[in-house]
Amino acid sequence: EPYRRQRQMCIRDSIKKQFLEGEGTEENPFLVKTEADLTKLAEFVNAGETLAGYYIKLENDIALNGAFTQIGSRTKAFSGVFDGNGKTISNMTLEGNDYLGMFAILKGATVKNLTIEGTVVGTRGVNGLLAGQLQGGTLVENVTVKGSVSGGGSDVGGIAGDTVKNGEGNVVVKNCVNYAETVSYTHLRAHETR
Repeated sequence: EPYRRQRQMCIRDSIKKQFLEGEGTEENPFLVKTEADLTKLAEFVNAGETLAGYYIKLENDIALNGAFTQIGSRTKAFSGVFDGNGKTISNMTLEGNDYLGMFAILKGATVKNLTIEGTVVGTRGVNGLLAGQLQGGTLVENVTVKGSVSGGGSDVGGIAGDTVKNGEGNVVVKNCVNYAETVSYTHLRAHETR
């Protein structure tokens, strides 16, 4: 128990340096106010920290200007609480192979009160505007997505491309709206004969 508490303090200190505001608690969440803050969140999760037990709140609408840095990867899930606070993240553009979305994987996470507008283009499946995959114990509530999602394979969706229980509780999606166009395709290969 003392080790866990010490590790949590180190994580909070590290994030405080990145976000400048908040403690990561429900009462005083880490605040994401700008595109740069969103990138810092992505870099932290992409370095391997799931943020399980931490709270993050979006303070402003954010219109992305540059290439979006996805939060997490195929092997690095986000497990914290992300409260969109009724705000919108727009102009999100992602291109790649698979597990594409604002979050690559949500595992035991909560994402709520958020609108995402953007385009996701994958060469394979497991793609969505919010997340590539929702894993066990995840709650997605009051999320709206707009734009388009495409990928090669069957796991393509507006909110998320795939859901997996993983023995850690159910995946719950409620009061969400998908306005995104979804396209799933398969590449056919022509074989040369001589």
